[in-house]
Amino acid sequence: MGLATERRRDAEARAARHEAWQARQRRLDALFQWAQSLKVDDQTFQTFRITPDNAGVVERIRQWTERPGAEGFLLVGPVGCGKTHLMRAIAHTLRARDVTVLYVSVPHLLERLRGPSAMEMTDVLKAFRQADVVIGDDVGAERPTEWTLDRLYLLVDARYEVEKPLVVTTNWRPDALAERLDDRIVSRLLGMSPTWELTGPDYRLMAAANRRNRA
Repeated sequence: MGLATERRRDAEARAARHEAWQARQRRLDALFQWAQSLKVDDQTFQTFRITPDNAGVVERIRQWTERPGAEGFLLVGPVGCGKTHLMRAIAHTLRARDVTVLYVSVPHLLERLRGPSAMEMTDVLKAFRQADVVIGDDVGAERPTEWTLDRLYLLVDARYEVEKPLVVTTNWRPDALAERLDDRIVSRLLGMSPTWELTGPDYRLMAAANRRNRA
């Protein structure tokens, strides 16, 4: 087999893998349209504000994104420090490498599971099992009722059983999160992944202050 033929076959194989990824990703996007936010396109690693406070954990997240194995991570940090920006940066990076990514805001997802026009829980659980990487943003922001805790347990357990990476953000440190959520949920989250802490100021409040100062 000549070099030109080998290159052609490699290109055809890459095109076939990309087409298969597109089909899988489209099915996930049909359920969870993560790009509806106007902020998504600009939330990349390149646009994230690196400071001495966050440089170490941001580099750790970059390295994880290079080779996401079976283990995800729990990212803890105060309101406004950039957790959601980093989660969307991860999604952009992995999608560009033909990795299927399911990104969900957990409070919004739980709200979409309510009511007569609610999403089917079976469809959501299937998506949680099938995606290469699942990102659950803002766990613990929802009001902890028996119903929300039951749904959240099912979602986390679905990921736990298939042994695929789950990346979660929360404002609550593990001990406080355990008090807010069911012990079964937190046990699975901590058992699936290490806990990393992101520190820094509330950038939204800083931006608001800058606007006031310019006015």
